[in-house]
Amino acid sequence: LLGIALGYLLKNLKSKEEIFGFVLAFILLGEGIALHLHLSELLFIMSMAFVVNNLSLRKTNTAIETLNTLGFPLIATFFALAGTRLDIKLLPSIGIVGIVYFFARILGKLGGAYLGAKVSSAPKVIQKYIGFSLWPQIGVAVALAIMVERDFGHLGAVGSNLAKLAVNILLFTTIFTEILGPLMTKISLEKAGEIKVR
Repeated sequence: LLGIALGYLLKNLKSKEEIFGFVLAFILLGEGIALHLHLSELLFIMSMAFVVNNLSLRKTNTAIETLNTLGFPLIATFFALAGTRLDIKLLPSIGIVGIVYFFARILGKLGGAYLGAKVSSAPKVIQKYIGFSLWPQIGVAVALAIMVERDFGHLGAVGSNLAKLAVNILLFTTIFTEILGPLMTKISLEKAGEIKVR
């Protein structure tokens, strides 16, 4: 409903300042409603954005351009706050679980991407290399981990420890996927012939 309301509002707004103000207000309102109703804030806001985008595509693009001016500082703050959750003392506990998660994730990406490309009859080159370009992980995964930490915290000491361990596994492995991921994406694009050197 919020998405429908914002979508119709955007159609009647002219200036970038008005668009920015309403979009920001609706994001904060959606966040508040989701928290009050104990719903996933992430899915709530994403659903709202999906509806808005399909109601007023042109104005959505203007809103995105306007919000992008705030994008970098907000994203930098988000990841700085996520980084404060890293606990070096948990490294020994992460050990095997972290390694299994890291490789299981990579195998899942490679296998899932290959299977999806095969089923959809994508060209052979896509079937072969698409999985390697999906290594990077950040953003939604980190946000979900932080939400897990918050929700598990209500389960007492055991829940809190499990949540802390889960967040640290994800954050530590994210460091490696963000170092190796862009490199693998570049290699896969080169092998697929998608990068043209001038």
